[in-house]
Amino acid sequence: MPVQDRVPTASERIYGKWLVAATEEERADLEGQLVAICIASCRIKHYSPPYEWQPNPRHEYGKGRRVGGPFSLPTWVRGWVSGELSGQRPLDDSGRHIGRRCVNALIDKIRWHERRKRGAQIRNRGRWEDDPEHDEVVREVISRELAEVGLPDGLRLEGDRVLLKLLIAAYPARPSNASIAREMGLSEGAIRKRRKRISELCFGIADGRYQLCSHLEQIGLKRG
Repeated sequence: MPVQDRVPTASERIYGKWLVAATEEERADLEGQLVAICIASCRIKHYSPPYEWQPNPRHEYGKGRRVGGPFSLPTWVRGWVSGELSGQRPLDDSGRHIGRRCVNALIDKIRWHERRKRGAQIRNRGRWEDDPEHDEVVREVISRELAEVGLPDGLRLEGDRVLLKLLIAAYPARPSNASIAREMGLSEGAIRKRRKRISELCFGIADGRYQLCSHLEQIGLKRG
């Protein structure tokens, strides 16, 4: 199809109106529509900003909160879209692929965060060793993200729910099948099968979501 006959996408039409908008109110409304398109694109792909520590604005030592996850997606997308529209030049694609580019930008942020976290873990391995408070913070993050997709309560078998809760509670340790079998009074083979079944179910629910898959691997589950 010739370029001149191509039907413009919704984002192209909105961006075209944004370029010629006469008032700030009209621009803000059109920008909000682009934000909504980008949020929908990220949610379809099941991506959300990683959890990060936000210090207290008054710089009080040790005070702050963890931000991120699905609830912070609109705020992150709004900032990204605003940055895209504030450039000196018009968008090269006239806004046609703004949803896809937003998803790719979020993926880059997630990957950068994971690389930084792995680097920090290597540098601080000695510092965080035997630090119950730090381990508890990580467990809370893992539990919260799993709960958002209905785990472990969404597992059908009670034994599977018990085992998944045990693995979460054991973090950062990764108990062996033999040690779990002794604790639960079952055979090692039974635990091996149960653990494999849980892995298949959980990674299936994760559906390729990068953060969620990383947390499942942190508690000792394996893909495939």
